[in-house]
Amino acid sequence: NYADIVPTAYEEVYDVTDGTDNGVVGNISSTNAFNYNGTFGNVTLSAIHSPASTSSSSIVIEYANLIDGLTIGAGEGEVGVGTDELTMYIKYVTGGITFGYQISEIDLTAAGNDKEADHVGVSFAVNENLTVSAGKQDVEFSGAANDEESTGISASYTMGGLTIAGHANGTDNQNGGTENEDSKSVNFSFAF
Repeated sequence: NYADIVPTAYEEVYDVTDGTDNGVVGNISSTNAFNYNGTFGNVTLSAIHSPASTSSSSIVIEYANLIDGLTIGAGEGEVGVGTDELTMYIKYVTGGITFGYQISEIDLTAAGNDKEADHVGVSFAVNENLTVSAGKQDVEFSGAANDEESTGISASYTMGGLTIAGHANGTDNQNGGTENEDSKSVNFSFAF
């Protein structure tokens, strides 16, 4: 899935602050869809075609270990009628640190609705139980005066069957407007 490759310990920086995940590509339903995933050495090719109600499809190519720990990828797709998507990303893992950077474009048939997103984040596995992360995403709207800016931090701690995770996210200029929203949470989950 190429929708969002940026690492996070819990919630994505744009999540839970508004109802729309602007700038995120690859929202194609896998229900009754045709999927293909193939790995050829260090290259992975993924494709999906979903003929449900409005036909959608995408293709992604990824090259892993270009140098030790470095992965690059690119994908494009069409969601429904009139929504073209393009994304490129880079991910680098060294020791307990994972860095990700992704740019995405969403072009809509309707004028003034195109979106361009830059998303960057880093996570750090402090030890085998604790992971922390921080990230930032900026989304530019072709028909809006303001860019949507989301930032956040997350942490996750696992001990046996117990996981404690939390986030603190904020989104400024939602949907290119002037509304701002913050979100904080702590979640406890048990696996039996």
